[in-house]
Amino acid sequence: MRFHTFLVTGVEVLQLGGQHWESNAWPLEHWHQHKGRFRLFTIAIDEQVSKALESKNYGGSVEGIVVALEVAAFGQWPEMTFTKNDTPPSFKPKHRDLWCYAKLDWTTIQNLTLKQQFKAYTNAVLEAIDRMSDAKRKPKGFLVHECTSDLRGILGSMKASTLTRAAHAASNA
Repeated sequence: MRFHTFLVTGVEVLQLGGQHWESNAWPLEHWHQHKGRFRLFTIAIDEQVSKALESKNYGGSVEGIVVALEVAAFGQWPEMTFTKNDTPPSFKPKHRDLWCYAKLDWTTIQNLTLKQQFKAYTNAVLEAIDRMSDAKRKPKGFLVHECTSDLRGILGSMKASTLTRAAHAASNA
């Protein structure tokens, strides 16, 4: 089973360590004025979860889970810019992926610690997958509760300190 986070952020979301690669968008003063950072490196999360789910099969034809994670100050954006809060998961049979839609409000998480941001991420992902009962296109035979239970255990056993860009780069050096 594959696991992938498709991260979509508003321009107000500053990534930890991103002052170099986001320097064209924001002058250095902006980084000093706005202290909040998105500390999680979703690629590190994806790799660890995918490795733990490597040999798992939850029935049906689902081979991967894609979490479309939106992080933004939603109140500052026009109403139709991002997906709705209660968008149910959808199954994409061509790629055999289950797409789940999760949101993190930047105004709430920007000043949280790494552990707190990871807890908010975990809750958002599990809630998104739990909405499977509302989905119009459900994969037949997919064991949602077993998948959610395993994901809860995997995410719960992960150390937040290994989920930053720096920690990921150090472990892959």
